[in-house]
Amino acid sequence: MSRTYDNFADLITFSRASSGTAMRPISYGPELVTNGTFDTDLTGWIDDESQWTVSGSRAYHALESNFGTLRQPLSFTVGKLYLITFDYEVLEGELRCQARTSSNTPLGTLGILNITGTGSLSALFTPDSLTHSVAFARDNIGESSEFYVDNVSVREVLFDQPDGTMTLFNHPENIPRIDFDPVTGDRKGLLIEEARTNEITESEVLDADSSEYTGKNLNATDPGIQDGTLAPDGVTQAYFSLESSGNAERRLEIDNFVPTVSTTYTVSVFAKAKTDHVRRLGFRGFGAGATNTYPVFDLVNGTVINAGSNWSNTQIEDYGNGWYRCSSVVSTITANSLLLHILADNADGSGLFYVGNEEGGLYFWGLQIEEGSFPTSYIPTSGSTVTRSADVASIATSAFGFNEDEGTVFAEGRTSSSLISALFTINDNSVNNRISQRLTGSNVQAFIMDGGTAQSSINVSNHIIGSFSKSALTYQENNFNNASQGTLGTADTSGTVASSLTQIELGTSRSPSNMLNGHIKKLQYFPRRLSDTELQEITS
Repeated sequence: MSRTYDNFADLITFSRASSGTAMRPISYGPELVTNGTFDTDLTGWIDDESQWTVSGSRAYHALESNFGTLRQPLSFTVGKLYLITFDYEVLEGELRCQARTSSNTPLGTLGILNITGTGSLSALFTPDSLTHSVAFARDNIGESSEFYVDNVSVREVLFDQPDGTMTLFNHPENIPRIDFDPVTGDRKGLLIEEARTNEITESEVLDADSSEYTGKNLNATDPGIQDGTLAPDGVTQAYFSLESSGNAERRLEIDNFVPTVSTTYTVSVFAKAKTDHVRRLGFRGFGAGATNTYPVFDLVNGTVINAGSNWSNTQIEDYGNGWYRCSSVVSTITANSLLLHILADNADGSGLFYVGNEEGGLYFWGLQIEEGSFPTSYIPTSGSTVTRSADVASIATSAFGFNEDEGTVFAEGRTSSSLISALFTINDNSVNNRISQRLTGSNVQAFIMDGGTAQSSINVSNHIIGSFSKSALTYQENNFNNASQGTLGTADTSGTVASSLTQIELGTSRSPSNMLNGHIKKLQYFPRRLSDTELQEITS
């Protein structure tokens, strides 16, 4: 008898103590707010202290020090994810937006505080059983405040629907990331990554006219502009670094990060070309980017023109709509800044100069510098460095009828790392008793341990880093084997299997350095030892 789970959330216990991005089809449910545009009055809203009116088709809070909320009860589903958006203009004091109970008590499920100036805001939140309404009010006790609110919208976030728009979505903490190919729309699977920190403090406002970045030989009037071009997150406008005229070297210098010498970093940025004569990007800096040695990327054809002799693991990935994520790994020689070079359509790494006409340049967004030898998912920052926590996922063996004596586990997954990268580990919450399958360089390895002693280790050498592998291990006392991509390993006829194993951990082998740093597309369990022929068949 088999059990099939169509929704991973029905089976997997998951946590991540931070937000995390992944490409995903995103759509939104029906509008929950009534009269969020305040066309004529406050219909649908509760004005607790009669301090709100409508002025110019906006909700208006006159200059007042009393705490008067404007709130609307909404029908939430506990545990679902919702998006709130609204426009604001704060003339004096500060504004706040919060979730409230039925008795108008503030809740921590939604809290946007200290809002000043004019603009638009959005936030994701997950209501609990007490969440009753969304509310607007002045922020500081005793401080007089005057402001407008308009275009209030609350909608449920829907994942993976047929009408969804492929979006680089920043998932809130404890929400698993099911990642998709941004161009084909194919499901890559559950994304499991180690903790990483983006050392760039302002990753999205790559403005050549800001304090964080410096433009060299860019347009004197408008070196960094926004023209409405959306970034891969589908919300943010990207900055365009506009060239100057004449024959010159042009670049965006990164001023908000000083590297540590003799440290390995992965540099990545989303970039997009606009004109035919400027279509390539180069990385230089850290003392590793002399002429003929730096990475060059073609932002039209999506190819690496020059991998860089002092750089490694240089990659370019298509994110759709002309956007590419360019990345490369460097071990710093000096503490020089990173330079993003804007290059001509024929640049190959042998020169930096070209003749500009004040129309060309490149769009930049999502800059990331992380310590490590391979790129991980994008980590947004705004004003400070940000650490994405590790993804932690497990399945209790009691949930699917685990057989301690014999069984087979099939997995389809991939990793970005050349280090030991675990697809799964069945264990008793210790390292001493486990059944695991790991990707290690070119090998797919089945590894069995009982009572702290290794019982079996079988390698199949046909794994390609970055590509999906179909693999399966089988366990039974004195009868172990492993298969990958239809190739069978050498059977091991000596060894025992640990008892009282309680969980399958996904993407780890109980060592932080052995995180998968990749995707698990498919996982199957068979409560018997499949034959060697069957192993080859299911992995082909």
